[in-house]
Amino acid sequence: MDHTHLEFLADFPRGHGEAGREVMDRLMSAMRHAGFEAGGPVAEDWGWACTLSAEGGSLTLGCGAYAEYEDGWLCFVEGGKGMPSGAAMALRQKAVRVMHGAIAGDPRCRDLKWWTDDTGVGPLVDAA
Repeated sequence: MDHTHLEFLADFPRGHGEAGREVMDRLMSAMRHAGFEAGGPVAEDWGWACTLSAEGGSLTLGCGAYAEYEDGWLCFVEGGKGMPSGAAMALRQKAVRVMHGAIAGDPRCRDLKWWTDDTGVGPLVDAA
């Protein structure tokens, strides 16, 4: 299964215009360290997004406050269009592993859960 959305709890700033920026900066640093090129973050109405490029493909990395919880966050990796499906899945899985490591490695982050689908309504599974 292609898990792409990671929900977690953490005490990061949630003020207007900054929600998720610290998380995004951390994720972008981890992605660059893992060999991805990461474009500058772009503010969205739901949080932050950036383009990741590696191995001839591109993905979108996003992060924002998850309003379901007072201290909830949601990060995701999407994309790979235009790539063979196996290559796109492999690239997403690489980015997902990096994302998981960056979040799990931060002592401020807790209760990590992977969504089993990308609809936002699927059941949750414990992060592996």
